[in-house]
Parts: sequence; structure tokens; C-alpha cells
Amino acid sequence: MNSVLEKNPDFEKIKLYSGILKRETLELKDDPKLPFLFSCAPITSVDCERVFTKLKFFLSNQRISLTENHVKDMLILQWNNDYMT
Repeated sequence: MNSVLEKNPDFEKIKLYSGILKRETLELKDDPKLPFLFSCAPITSVDCERVFTKLKFFLSNQRISLTENHVKDMLILQWNNDYMT
């Protein structure tokens, strides 16, 4: 595992920011705002995953021959479904 982590060029930065967030070190080599931004980064990309799920629905093999109007109608129906539930 160490060999994989060592090949990641940003691993040292992540370790540095982790130490700052844990208050183990106060060393700031880069922009002082970066640790704050790092602490606010989302842990997961749930919104992105939801978009991919919806795109998979529209781009399935059964729906390749849809016209632009049909896709717009389906998007409206999907949007209404999301906000009605």
C-alpha cells in the first residue's frame, strides 16, 4: 500500500492538510486558505452519482432512437417526479 501512496504526487499535501486539521502542525507551504477549503470538501459525490443514474436511464439501448422532443418531455416528467416525492 505504501508504494501506491508514494506514487500519488498529492499524497504529501493531503498528509500536511490532515495534520493541520488535526492541529498536529501549523506548517502552511501553500495558500493559507487551502486547509479551510479542504475541510469543507464533500466526502461523497452523491449529486454527481444521481445525475449519472438519470443519464443511464435516458441513454439506455431502448431509448437511443428518441427524438429531442421526447427527451424534453421525459426530463420534465423526471423533474416533476423528483420534486413531487
